[in-house]
Amino acid sequence: MQKNIEIQKKHVDKEREIASTEAAAAKVEKDKATGIKYDCDKALEAVMPIYNKAVKAVKDLKAADITEMRGTKVPSAGLLLVAKVLCQYFNTKPKIIRG
Repeated sequence: MQKNIEIQKKHVDKEREIASTEAAAAKVEKDKATGIKYDCDKALEAVMPIYNKAVKAVKDLKAADITEMRGTKVPSAGLLLVAKVLCQYFNTKPKIIRG
């Protein structure tokens, strides 16, 4: 019985060592993930005011604004950019209509 306990103790010690190694590796990965999360949160914090302003600007659009955009014969680069962004925002494909 004593011999059986010694064998089991050795087995448990090996398993404990493996678990300890895996726990240390997991802690390293957790620390990396925590660092990445912190960086992402900081980047998101910097971008959110810009995003909120853009959403507000889109919500404030009126039908007359779109009509004015449509009436432009040669759209400027800024107008094209706004049109592309609106298509992305509303998840539609842009349609190019030549006069």
